[in-house]
Formats: sequence, structure tokens, C-alpha cells
Amino acid sequence: MRPVRATASFSTGHGAPNSALWRITGGTLAGLLASIYLPPVADIFRFAPLSSGYLAGAALAGCVGVAWYDAYKLLRPRRSGL
Repeated sequence: MRPVRATASFSTGHGAPNSALWRITGGTLAGLLASIYLPPVADIFRFAPLSSGYLAGAALAGCVGVAWYDAYKLLRPRRSGL
């Protein structure tokens, strides 16, 4: 049996909003940004602020990774009988 998540793309999902996913994602991003850009927290982890170029490059790499996997799921041959 194939999991449903493997067939749905990131942009289309399953049609139903997943509020837990968005809360977890938002909290993770907020914690990451705080650990990088708030000096007292950044000192604990010894992080340095990213330049705008590095931040844009990281965002682009993430988007390319998601797009690549969605394209792979759309273009791969389907197995029958599953």
C-alpha cells in the first residue's frame, strides 16, 4: 500500500488545510530566525547573522528541492496494482 503523501504535490496537497503543519512550520521558522538574528540567543548557539545573499540562496535551494521532488512525482511511471 502506497502512502497518500507520496502522490500529492506540495502545492496541491490533499485539498484539506492542515493547521498543525502550518503551526509547526511557523514555529520552527520563528525559532530559527530568533536563534540567528536575536543577539542573546545567537550568542548561545554562536550563530552569525546571514547576509541577504546567503538567505536568498538558502530559500532558493529549498524551493528548488521541493519543485524537483514534485516534478519527479508527476513524471515518474505509475505502478499498476498498488
